[in-house]
Amino acid sequence: MNTKSLSALLFSTVLFAISLVSHAQIFTSASEFVTALNEAKSDAGIQVGIVIDPHDLGELHYEIVSLSEETASAYDAIEKASIQKSYYPGYLPPDFMILGLNGVSAQKVAGKRRDWSFFFRKDKKWLLADTGIGRFSIKDGAILGLSLTSWSQQGSKYIPDLTPRMLNPTPRP
Repeated sequence: MNTKSLSALLFSTVLFAISLVSHAQIFTSASEFVTALNEAKSDAGIQVGIVIDPHDLGELHYEIVSLSEETASAYDAIEKASIQKSYYPGYLPPDFMILGLNGVSAQKVAGKRRDWSFFFRKDKKWLLADTGIGRFSIKDGAILGLSLTSWSQQGSKYIPDLTPRMLNPTPRP
C-alpha cells in the first residue's frame, strides 16, 4: 500500500470515528439543562434530555443527546448518552432492564432493594413509564429520567419511593 492510499484510509477512518461520537451536552444545573433543551428543539433530529438520579448513592447527571433517526426509543437515547451503563443479562431487545448507570448498580439500602426505574416528564411532572426503555418511543424535546429507587405497596399497587429530582429552572429576566 502506498503512502497516498494509506493517508486516504487513515483520513476516512478518522471521519468514521468522528461520526460515531455522540453529540451530547452535559450540565451541572437543572436550569441550564432545561434552557439548553428548549433551545435545542430547533436543531435537526430528535433532541432528548436525560436525567440520571442515584439520589444519595451518586451524582446527579443531566445530559442532552441528539438522535438523527426519525423514530427513536428511550434505549436509543440512553445508548447515545456519555454514561456508563450495564443491563441485566438474559433480557433480549427491546426488553432491556438496567442494572447500573455511572457506576451505581441496583443494591439494598437500609434493608430495601433499590433498582433503576424509568420515568418521563409530562406537564412538568415525572411519570413512571408503563413500558421499558426499548419500547418507549420518544419525540423531540422529551425528557427521560432514571431513578435508583425502592418500591412501596399501596393497596394493590406498588409505587416508587423516589423519582428523579424536579426540574425547576430559574426564570431569566
